[in-house]
Amino acid sequence: MKKKILAFGVSNLALMAGVASASADEAWRYFIGDHEKAQIIVFEQGNDPIVWDQLTEPARLHLSEDGELLFAVQRSKGRVDVAETGLHVEDHGDHSDLHLEAPAWQGLFLTGARPTHFVLHGDEVAAFMDGTGSVAKVDVSAFDDAFEVNYTVTDAPHHGVAVPLHDHMLITAPNLEEPSSLPNHVQVLDKDGEQLGDLHECKGLHGEASSMHKIAFACIDGILVFDEEDLSKSAFLPYPEELGEGRSGRLDGGKTVQFFAGNFGKDKMIFIDVEGEGSFTSVQFEAPLVSGYLNPANSGEAFAHTADGKLHKIDAFNAKIVASIEATAPVDMEQPWYAPRPNFTFAGDHIALVEPLASALKLISTDELAVLDVIDVAGKPYSIVAAGGHLSDH
Repeated sequence: MKKKILAFGVSNLALMAGVASASADEAWRYFIGDHEKAQIIVFEQGNDPIVWDQLTEPARLHLSEDGELLFAVQRSKGRVDVAETGLHVEDHGDHSDLHLEAPAWQGLFLTGARPTHFVLHGDEVAAFMDGTGSVAKVDVSAFDDAFEVNYTVTDAPHHGVAVPLHDHMLITAPNLEEPSSLPNHVQVLDKDGEQLGDLHECKGLHGEASSMHKIAFACIDGILVFDEEDLSKSAFLPYPEELGEGRSGRLDGGKTVQFFAGNFGKDKMIFIDVEGEGSFTSVQFEAPLVSGYLNPANSGEAFAHTADGKLHKIDAFNAKIVASIEATAPVDMEQPWYAPRPNFTFAGDHIALVEPLASALKLISTDELAVLDVIDVAGKPYSIVAAGGHLSDH
């Protein structure tokens, strides 16, 4: 079954109805950024799609951990915008209720020189500005029309990353001999921005993720791990020889179990238990890996999209592919990293996959690994996040 979204402007929206939903009391709202147009499409089952066209350039989208805020990072224009997704979490102490209200565009959130890595950790965000080597940190738990921004500046501009930890921060230290290269160290800062202890080595750092109270960074020769409960030390887990040649440059952290996953080389996905001396397992694909993530609802399950167009379901704990389907057209991995490649996110027991060159959004069951719906989206849908869940009836 195929449906269509025409996204040319708020006044020219086609009705989109009947998008697959897991159950009558579950609702998901999808936010899709275009690869070429400075806009975000917002849609959900049974409602007219909305187009937000207030961006200054195509944006990378990020969602707050509670799903209530959407952030649109516009690197070249040096700004981050924010919107309210309409998802509202009502805490009742022994349980929480979800309510879905109208989404609302809020506008400018942060400015800075080339914001790139945008890390959400708990109720804080940290935007690393590659152009200045500075970090803007915001506590979004009290998000309102006004909010406090705390800035930290490193010794030189570089392609870095920071993880906000309330009274502390993990942040990359630039390679002062070659500032244009990837950083080689992580430093721990206190609430006043003062360094605690020595630098922690992580050569060629690129890639960061959190799982429970562990924070991991991907290095050329291994994984550097911090424990949020004791930042005075770190652990380094070297890549085992059996992984072969390569490194990880993208990490993902488990939400239900302390566990990490990442890419390795061109055609592997690795799974990492960071306890003790650590352990690595891997899956090798027949084609280069495009993207791969742990299922946030079940960290023992991972999904990977490969350049031959296949989507794979993986038993992450045993590093075994359990099912594969043809999900997209083949992907040209010789193009630069910012080429319009497919991306996917999770929405309950669905995967929402956008295929830019086909102008399509595909909803795929995580259980059966079957395509449930294909929706035409005008333009080149590229960045996608989803907010929703089981809604309260009281």
